[in-house]
Amino acid sequence: MSNIIQIGEWTVRRQARNTARAPKACDHTEISLDANGHVVRCVKCGDQLSAFWALEMLSEQYNRALAGLEQERAALAKAREAELQLSATRKVEQLWRGRKLAPACPHCGCGILPEDGLGSLQVDHEYELRRRTALRERRVVQAAQKAGGAGQVS
Repeated sequence: MSNIIQIGEWTVRRQARNTARAPKACDHTEISLDANGHVVRCVKCGDQLSAFWALEMLSEQYNRALAGLEQERAALAKAREAELQLSATRKVEQLWRGRKLAPACPHCGCGILPEDGLGSLQVDHEYELRRRTALRERRVVQAAQKAGGAGQVS
């Protein structure tokens, strides 16, 4: 558990934790705040609690909940990526099973048939992304050159 907890613009820094307290039967997970007397009480056992203890407990719970949300967000992003790949695979398979249409290469437009051995050749993912970016940039430069040269008379 982190000793620094960020809650929006607030930062809570916790120093050494006091563990000298004797364990009680109640874990004080349900508290009530009395705004008139500035008193914090446990709803379960009725004990009056230290405001500092309540703040520390709330910040720990907030930190745990935030960590849980971050784990869920990462798992969801991973699941979305897997679903995207699975969706593309299903589309290709559906087209091949239909026997009337074949999926086409998005770059050259040629059809891809099952006997072409889709997947038998691989290229590094990062390399391919860099190659495509460079190709896009080259096309933009070529288009700009054509547009600039179209207005000139030889």
